[in-house]
Amino acid sequence: MTRPSDFLREVYDGLDPDEKTALALTYQAGECLPSPLDLDSAQHDVLNRLGGTTAGVGRALHTLTGTFLRHGSPPGNDTITGWSFRHPTLQEGFAAFLATDLNLIQIFLSGQNWRTILSRIDCDTGNQAGTLLRVPPSLYPRVIEILRIADQGTRTDWLGQRIWHGFLASRCCDEFLTLYIQAEPTAIDRLTRFGSFLNVVDEPQVLARLQQAHLIQPVHHQRILERVTELAVESPDAGWTWLPEWEVLLADAEREQLLSHVKQQLPSRFDQILQDWLNDYNPDKTDPQTYFDELEIELNNYQKAFADDTDAISVIEYALEKMNEAIWAIDVEYVPQDPHGEAPHSHSTPEDAPHERSLFDDIDDD
Repeated sequence: MTRPSDFLREVYDGLDPDEKTALALTYQAGECLPSPLDLDSAQHDVLNRLGGTTAGVGRALHTLTGTFLRHGSPPGNDTITGWSFRHPTLQEGFAAFLATDLNLIQIFLSGQNWRTILSRIDCDTGNQAGTLLRVPPSLYPRVIEILRIADQGTRTDWLGQRIWHGFLASRCCDEFLTLYIQAEPTAIDRLTRFGSFLNVVDEPQVLARLQQAHLIQPVHHQRILERVTELAVESPDAGWTWLPEWEVLLADAEREQLLSHVKQQLPSRFDQILQDWLNDYNPDKTDPQTYFDELEIELNNYQKAFADDTDAISVIEYALEKMNEAIWAIDVEYVPQDPHGEAPHSHSTPEDAPHERSLFDDIDDD
């Protein structure tokens, strides 16, 4: 039986230039092609290369609406209106159609919106199905140029970094990654400067993929190990105990050494760690319990990691107790923000409430 994407390739191949251009512009736009149609320079390049005209594409968009395309707002985003594919299968079929023609792929990669490009291509991993456009090795240098532009544009852009990192971590074959690291030899050094918390940062996922491609050198591995050792206690950050990328990045012996390090260092340093958290607390932004949720999650994750070590579990339980005491101490003083701007009533402090507590004064190093 003919696969839908194979059938759709034949259908798309039979469309006229204006219709092909209309679908190419819609695919290239990503979420939707805004209406009314107002093409930028990159879109005009697509128009010219595919032999369409502005008027013809405008007519084609309306002709294709109801069959290949829909007109309206994207799901969950009513701030824009435009054209998008009516169904993922139609979009997948168009991606397959593009992949059969090197010239069409080059046209797509000529777009200046690197976010859209990196979100919609796959560099021959062989395990990405659906609406992604598979890029052949001959065009890897062009994708590397796009990545270098993306790197420059995402140094302070969290969402852009997620797109860039996500592409490297999940949609690049070993051959492509090798060429990229050759072109950007300092990229791995930058990736090893990841921060907390490990469950939300992306760099370790990219590093794990590079490790699988045998591109992490011993000097890089040592930096990764030093960084996670620091964060494991200072934050404290237990993400390395359960996240899958750390199964790739850490050997079993290194994981055991890291657990031992946490067990030895956390008791004596938790006093200062908790004080740092208290110093950073801003009652104007959140309530004490919500603010300390992340710390509680990390300590609970360490409890799970130390499941067979009763001494270590006792250390974590004591840390949780001290944290809860700190939450209680500031919670009695917390005044919720009144959304109507009225002066809130102050809380009274119970007579038996403790005033000053030393944190971890009686915990010995294990």
